Parts: sequence; structure tokens; C-alpha cells
Amino acid sequence: MNTKGFETLMWNIANGWNEKKPRQAVECFTPDATYMEPPDKQFFQGHKELYEYFGGDKGVEMKLTWQNLFFNESTQKGSGEYTFEMNGAVHHGVAIVELEGGKIKMWQEYDTSGTLSYGDFIKTEGKNFKFTIKELIKS
Repeated sequence: MNTKGFETLMWNIANGWNEKKPRQAVECFTPDATYMEPPDKQFFQGHKELYEYFGGDKGVEMKLTWQNLFFNESTQKGSGEYTFEMNGAVHHGVAIVELEGGKIKMWQEYDTSGTLSYGDFIKTEGKNFKFTIKELIKS
């Protein structure tokens, strides 16, 4: 798969979630795909489990926006920085994926939740960072 194909694949997942079409999102994964948040937060495997997780027959209100997508054509591995909204919570994170045959074989995600927009999440002004050079110098 090339970079353009990867971007289309990732946006197909987002559109499936955003439009309450879990089958569309599931079809972007291999039948035995693994979807996890290490080390032990969540784990789903295969189309059946992914379909239920993505809303199943009842559908779920959710919104996924890719902020940035990155792809290595030679290794067929990529990642995406995302904003995900569901049940009033906003999650910002990164998904790392491995492809096989043009579909996702492995999905690993790492995220943090809160209420900030993406712009407020990444800005540096007006924040009280827990770890800075000042803290390092004190110790």
C-alpha cells in the first residue's frame, strides 16, 4: 500500500465511526486483527469483537478526527495522531498500526482523556506542567 492508500484506509475507519457504520470500520481490519491499548487497558481481536466495540447493531455516537497521519511504505507501518470524542469525553492520542494485505493487522493506541480541544491540548502557554527543567534542577 502507498501513503495515499493508507490515508484513505484511516479516514474510512473514521467515517465508519462518525457515521455509525461499524461494518465500514471493521472492513479496514484483517479478520484476525488485534486492537489494543497497552499495557493492559483494552484488547479486542477479530471482526466480531471489533464490530461490537465499534458500536455493533445499536450504533454509538462518536467522532474520530485524524490530526496527522504518517506512513512508512517499505515496512507497511503507520501512525496517526487523533482526537476522539464519545460520551462527553475528549481523547487525544496516537494509534500505531501494522498492515497486512492492505488492511490493519495490529492497532495499538495510547491516549489521554479530558475536555480540551486539540488546539488547547497541544499549546504550551498558560499551563502548569508537572515536569520542567526547573523541577529537574531542584532535585
